[in-house]
Amino acid sequence: MLSSQILKYIFVGSANTAFGLIIIYSIQIIFSTTPYQSNFFGYLLCNVISFATQGSLTFKTELTSHSLLRYLFITSLLWALNIGVLRFFLELGVNPYLSQFAAVAAYASLGFILHKYFTFSSHRF
Repeated sequence: MLSSQILKYIFVGSANTAFGLIIIYSIQIIFSTTPYQSNFFGYLLCNVISFATQGSLTFKTELTSHSLLRYLFITSLLWALNIGVLRFFLELGVNPYLSQFAAVAAYASLGFILHKYFTFSSHRF
């Protein structure tokens, strides 16, 4: 069960991540925004899709207002991690596009665990 869920998370997340990186890079190129600005707007747009697809396809849960609140909380924590990783690599002088990729990888890896055991869990905290 867990391995099939991880595979679904990777598949759905990869599609969403690819779409998100296209959005982030496009915003950064078209509007000449900073990596932080493009990252913010890209995540803002993609999180709506991610909530729906990960909740219904990966974790097979009913999407409720309660799961949405949990999702927003976890996503905020993950985005803070994302920005920390992005900043870390940018300050090391790493290319902004590779820095974005590293930040996305950190976000996605921890995201599976937090969404599985908190956001879309049937346990109520």
